[in-house]
Order: sequence, then C-alpha cells, then structure tokens
Amino acid sequence: LSVDPEHLETLKALRSLYDQQERWSDLINILQTRVDLEPETFELRVLLGELMVRVHGDARQAIEQWKTVLMDFPKAESAQHMLENYLSYPEYVNDISLILEPIYEEQEQWPALVKLHRALLDDPSLTDNVRREELWTDIGELYADRLGDAQSALQAYTEAFLVNPVEQDLRDKLFTLVDDQEAWVDFIPKLKNAIELINDPEMLVEDYLKLAHWSEKYLNDDRQAVDAYQNALRIEGDTQA
Repeated sequence: LSVDPEHLETLKALRSLYDQQERWSDLINILQTRVDLEPETFELRVLLGELMVRVHGDARQAIEQWKTVLMDFPKAESAQHMLENYLSYPEYVNDISLILEPIYEEQEQWPALVKLHRALLDDPSLTDNVRREELWTDIGELYADRLGDAQSALQAYTEAFLVNPVEQDLRDKLFTLVDDQEAWVDFIPKLKNAIELINDPEMLVEDYLKLAHWSEKYLNDDRQAVDAYQNALRIEGDTQA
C-alpha cells in the first residue's frame, strides 16, 4: 500500500473506502504506524482497537489500545465507551476497572462507578468475601452520599451485611436506613439469616433484641418476638455463667 495519510479526516475517508472494499488489514497497517507518530491524535488508537476486534477478533489487544488512550487522555469518551462495552465480560472486567475506576472518581461519574462495581460483583470468579463486602458497601455509600437514593443504598448495604454482618459501621448505617425507610417487613428475614453467621454474644443479643422489637411493634408477630427475647436472655445467661 502506497497511501500515507496525513490527517485524521483522510483516515476516516480511507476507513469508509476500505469498509466498502473490505481492505481492513491495510487500514490496520496504516494505524499501527500512525498511532506512534501522532500520539496526540488519540482517535487513531481508538479506531485501531475497533479494527483489531472487527478484523482479528482480538479484544485483548483492542482493550490495551483503549487503556493506553485513557492513561494519556482520561477525558477521551470514545475510548471510555469502548472499554465499557466489555464490562460484562468477566475475563476483562478487572483489568478494565483499574483504568476506569479512578477516572470515574476524578470526574464524579457516580452512576458509572456503581455500574462498574456491579460488573465486578457479577464476575463469577470473585469469591473473596472481603472484596464483595467492600464493593457492596461502596455502592451503598455512592447511593447514599452521592446519588441521594436511600432505597438503593439500603439494598446495597443489606447485601454487604449478608456477607459480613459484624462490621459495626455498616450495621449502624444499615439499621438507621431500615428505620428511616420503614423497611422492617422486608429486612427482618435478612436479619434472621445474618444472625446465623454471628458468633459474638454481645452482637447476637443486640440483634435478637432488635428482631424482637421490630417483630412486636411492626409485624404484630408476638410469637417471633417472644422467641427472639428468649434467645437474647439465653445468650446473656450463657455469657454470665
């Protein structure tokens, strides 16, 4: 190929031409040279990544191209959107998150950051409960502090609580939201499940008393309230024995 395009518009024209003639490999060869010669023209590298996927099916190399763009030009929306297309792919999401997370935080893209955290949680290889709790807690804080969505914050904090029900700061935030949202009916089954994971006697007494209070006052479930009070008394007795 003898064509040596000097400008992005020329490359765009060639792209259209090569699209019609299916000469994608020629365009890739041009771009692989030009991206190093004109690093400030980041759209060339974005386009190169697109073609790597389209022609060679090489998403990994394409992602590297888009990451390179964002490391130098964090406001390059085209590269950001390309990476976001791969958040649902478990094999890429962790790598992508290392680039996108600080960009979202710096640019205060809170809904996008929530979406990123959820994508990380959807990764079936994520079995680290400490990390899962951290991500759910972060989502809860984003909803509560940045997005003003108390209901979604409650849901996220509940997920974190079910992973680790003994984190005191999380418990305080969650129980406050349960009361503020009057969400006792929906939350009580989650509290009962969490109690099964708690070994700390003081915390168990606290949760059984809370379960008893909510059951009696808001569910009119006297039997459940009595059982919870008796469990609290039993644990206190065992602790003092």
